[in-house]
Amino acid sequence: MYYTIIITSIGIEYSRNNSCYKNIKITTHKIIKNQKIRVLSVIRTGITLFNLAFNSSRYIRLPLNFNLYDL
Repeated sequence: MYYTIIITSIGIEYSRNNSCYKNIKITTHKIIKNQKIRVLSVIRTGITLFNLAFNSSRYIRLPLNFNLYDL
């Protein structure tokens, strides 16, 4: 259960602060019929970012001293 909270917070941090992650491109939204639609959930975005940071040879900042946001 605690892992879900951490992964969700990492996903929310990525979606709120895209400017900190300029080198990382995760497509979370697509435009279909002139509407912006979310393709990846917040949890899946957090898992993707965590896997990129864990398996990467370069430094990727993960927010481990995070704030919980209201959704």
